[in-house]
Amino acid sequence: MGDDQTYARGVRQRTLTGAADEQRHTVYVRSPRPLRSSSLVLRPYPRGAGRRSFATEPFTLALPNRLFYDRRMIRQAVASDAVRAVPLILQAIGHIAFLLTGTTDSEEAASVLNDFFGQEDNRISYQNALVLEEEGEVVGVAIFYDGTKARELDAPLERAAAKKSGDSNYSIPTEPEASEFYLDALCVSPRCQRKGYGRQLIEAGCDRARKLGHHRIALLIEVDNAAAKPLYERLRFCTDYTKRIAGQEYFHMVRSL
Repeated sequence: MGDDQTYARGVRQRTLTGAADEQRHTVYVRSPRPLRSSSLVLRPYPRGAGRRSFATEPFTLALPNRLFYDRRMIRQAVASDAVRAVPLILQAIGHIAFLLTGTTDSEEAASVLNDFFGQEDNRISYQNALVLEEEGEVVGVAIFYDGTKARELDAPLERAAAKKSGDSNYSIPTEPEASEFYLDALCVSPRCQRKGYGRQLIEAGCDRARKLGHHRIALLIEVDNAAAKPLYERLRFCTDYTKRIAGQEYFHMVRSL
């Protein structure tokens, strides 16, 4: 049996609206899976085409990469986002990952943070994360939490790090002040940078902070990260002091809400 005959059997019918002329065109596809292409192009069949040729004659159909998703959206993270979100978190926090996990092995640190992301009530938990999706794929992540809960959220990581390192006195330094909503980590996939996604995640975090009754949001950036500081200043963050964590100097930057 030829390909055309095979395709004509058991097809699923959908009716779509063409973007250009708002006319309705009936097309046939094999299954309900999202079709992967770049734009909407429908070429209707000529009038008078027979039923057989309508079902089997080649046609042009291109749709957005994920038919059932908005192109871009920010949402609350879920535990299953770990596979995409944790590599971004690792890019954002750098050597702090070793401090949080009690290991100097990169793969081991990633595994520990992956586990904690899927759990509740800790600093890296999905509960504290917002993710930005582009066409259904997580390409950005930001972690925010209440400064008054910093010690409480660090405690599970601290216990695990103490066990892994063999140091019963292991301690994770507290980063935020109690009076602030804290941006702990922010990262956008390199292929999606320069699209304003980082700014959008920060503004979403500011909205969350306001709803929770906070009056300011803060973050830390490395003193030697010269490129980042002006970016945050354009988002109305101001430096008020420097802070030393794990041998590294950081600017403490704050924004009033």
